Amino acid sequence: MENGAENEEPVAYVVTRGWLADFILRLTRPVVAWPGQELYRVVLHGHGFVHSVAGLPPRIGFYTTYFVAARDVRSAEGKAVQRLRERWDTFYSDEATGDLVIDVEESERLPQRFLRRSRWGLAFYRNDD
Repeated sequence: MENGAENEEPVAYVVTRGWLADFILRLTRPVVAWPGQELYRVVLHGHGFVHSVAGLPPRIGFYTTYFVAARDVRSAEGKAVQRLRERWDTFYSDEATGDLVIDVEESERLPQRFLRRSRWGLAFYRNDD
């Protein structure tokens, strides 16, 4: 062919949301407590929704842990709740029914000033768990 259309390489790829989300979550995300901040571990409990996955019993809640840098414990809890809500809205809200309720289960100030990773994940539970 004159323009070489048969030998052209693709200029774009279709990437599904699931693949992209998995890739982004694998990136290293350090947490640094700058001067005037402390490092906190915040355990959150999400409930008040039903999340169905084909072929599995519906999930009705989850627990997750966030590591955040903040001036005080209340600020750390607020940051953790806000980040969880943003991620829920991005990755799960379309597939769940009901309104997500987030409770702070536990907060702890950590002695470190730096954590190498701040990954997040949800440990879902079902009615029968």
